Amino acid sequence: MQFLRVFLTAQKIMAQRVTLRKRQPYNTTSSRRRIVKTPGGKLVYHHLKKPATSPKCGDCGIGLPGIPALRPRQYATISKRQKTVRRAYGGSRCGDCVKSRILRAFLVEEAKIVKKEYHVFSFYYGAIGLRNTDTAIMELITSNGYHLMLYKISDYEGIGLRNYTGTAIMELFPSLSRSYILAFQFSSWYPAFHTISIKSTIIRPLSQEFHNYLNADQVFVPKGSENVLVESTLSDDEDDEDRDSVDSDETPIFAFPELDEKIRAVVKEYGAVFPKLNFTSPKDASWILPASSPLKCTSPADVYLLLKSSDFISHDLSPSTVFDGCDPVQSDSYDLELVLRKWYSVDRSRELRCFVRNNVLLGISQRDTNYYDFLNDPDTQSKIMNTVVTFWKNKIQPQWKAEASYVLDLLLTRDLSSAHIVDFNPYAPRTDPLLFSYEELRDIMSDAGDDIPVEETAVEVTTEAPKGKLSIEEALQQVLKNALVHDGLARGLRECAKALDKRQAHLCVLVESCTEAEYIKLIEALCAEHTIPLIKVQEAKVLGTWAGLCKIDREGNPRKVVGCSCVVVKEYGVESEGLNSISLELFHLSLIDFGLCVAHVHTT
Repeated sequence: MQFLRVFLTAQKIMAQRVTLRKRQPYNTTSSRRRIVKTPGGKLVYHHLKKPATSPKCGDCGIGLPGIPALRPRQYATISKRQKTVRRAYGGSRCGDCVKSRILRAFLVEEAKIVKKEYHVFSFYYGAIGLRNTDTAIMELITSNGYHLMLYKISDYEGIGLRNYTGTAIMELFPSLSRSYILAFQFSSWYPAFHTISIKSTIIRPLSQEFHNYLNADQVFVPKGSENVLVESTLSDDEDDEDRDSVDSDETPIFAFPELDEKIRAVVKEYGAVFPKLNFTSPKDASWILPASSPLKCTSPADVYLLLKSSDFISHDLSPSTVFDGCDPVQSDSYDLELVLRKWYSVDRSRELRCFVRNNVLLGISQRDTNYYDFLNDPDTQSKIMNTVVTFWKNKIQPQWKAEASYVLDLLLTRDLSSAHIVDFNPYAPRTDPLLFSYEELRDIMSDAGDDIPVEETAVEVTTEAPKGKLSIEEALQQVLKNALVHDGLARGLRECAKALDKRQAHLCVLVESCTEAEYIKLIEALCAEHTIPLIKVQEAKVLGTWAGLCKIDREGNPRKVVGCSCVVVKEYGVESEGLNSISLELFHLSLIDFGLCVAHVHTT
C-alpha cells in the first residue's frame, strides 16, 4: 500500500506538471523560472528575474553595453560548390571574438568557396557586432590569391576587393569634395559644351532678397512680374479695405525689376524658356503650368511660380545640402545662379542617362522609365549605343577636365544619329541610377577592364569636309538638318511668313514651282524688306525631305515624303561646313547685287 501511495503521488505530480505546462507554454522571451511546490501541495511556477546587467560576449565574457544581440546561428548557401556552410557569427559576441570566429571559419573551408565580392558582403553584413565597433580592418588570404579587406560596414562602405598586389579595384562611390561638386553646377561645365548643348543663359549672382523669396513659406509671385498688368476696377474704399487686409496678413512683398527685365529679354530671344538653379530643375512642379507645355515659361511670373512650387530646388538653396558628405573645405565659394534654357517640346523616349566611372562609360539608361516598344528593336539599340559611345568619345571625353567619374544626361536627335548634352551630375548617391543600381555598375566596372567594346557598324556621323568641297545643294541639306535637330526650322508658307515678319529668320528657302503666287510675292517682299537671304529650289518633295517631312526606313531611304513649299531657318544650331559654304555663296551674290540675295539650287 505504501508503494502504491508513492506511485499515485508521483503520477499526480506528473499530471499536474503536464497540465501546468499546457496551460502556460514555455516562452523563450520570458524570464527564467522553476517549478516549486506550495505549502498546500500545489505545483506552481516560480519566476526568477534576470539580472539587470549589460549583455556579455558569449566567448570571452566581456560586457557589451549598447550592442544588441546578434541573430541566432544561420546557414548560408554559397553557390560555387553548392555547399552549405555554417556562419561563424551567432549569439552575443564582441567584435574581436566575431573576427576570430570569421578567421577560423574562412581559413578552413569557406575561404576556398568565396570568389566574388557580393558573397563576402552578404556574409559580413549580418555581423552586427562589427558594425557597432570602430573601423575593423582584416585581411584574409584565400586559396585563389585574393585579399578580402573589411572596412567599416555602413550603407555604402563594405568589402573592398583587392587583387594579390594589394591594389584596390573599386569603391561604390568616389570620394566627394567641394571642388568635385562645384564642377557640376551649370556655370562650370556649360561654357565648354555650349555648342553641343541646349542654348541657355546664366544669370548670376542673385541677390540675397531673391534667396529669401525662394525660402519664404507661401507660394506667390513678386510684384510686377506678370507680362499683362490688369487695371483695378475697385473703388477707392474697396481698394483701401483690400490693402488693409493684405497688411493685416503680413504677407511679405518682393519685387525684382532688374531680374524681371533680364528674364523678359531672354524670353524674347528664345521664345520660351524653362528654368533651373545651379544643379536642380523644378521638374516636380510641372503640374503648375499647362499640361500641353510643361515647364514652358513665357514671363517672369511663370519662372518664379515654378521655382516657388518646387521641392527639388531646395537642395540648391543651402550649402549644407549641396556639399553634404564632402570634406569640410571652406575655400570654395557658392553663389546661387538662375539658368534660363530655351524651351523645346522634348520626346522623353530619346532622353538617356549615361554613367562614367574613371573615364569608362559603364552603362546607358532611359531617363523616362516608361515602356517604349521601338527601343526593343536590336538595330535601334545598337544604333543608340554606337551613337552615344561615339558622341562621348569625340565630344565629351576630350573636353571634360573635372573628375573622371560623372553622370551624363543626353537628348538624342530624331534620327538617333547624334545627341545634345542636357546636364552633368555627380557620381554620388544623390543621383538616381534609374534602371541600374550602383552595385551593378561597380560589377560592370570590375568586369569591363579598360573599356567597353563597341560594334563597328556603319553609323551616319557628320564629319567636317574640306573647305570648298561641298556643293550648295549638299551644304543646304546639311544646314537644314542641323536646324531641324535644334528645333530651329519653320515649315510651310504661313509659318514662314510669320517668322519673317517677326524678324526671327536667318535664311529662307522657297520652291520655285509653288502654286500660291500671292504667298510667293509675300515671302519675297518680306525677305527683301528685312534683308534675309533667299534660296530657291525646284521641287517641293526634295525640300520636304531635307526639312524632315518624311519617314526614314532601315536602309536610310526617305519614305512617304510630304512636299514643302517654304522653309525658314530660325536657328542654325551649330556651325558646320555647309553653313560656311552657303554664307560664302551668298556673300559672292551680294557683291554682284546689293538688293535681294537670291541663290538658285538645281536639285537632282
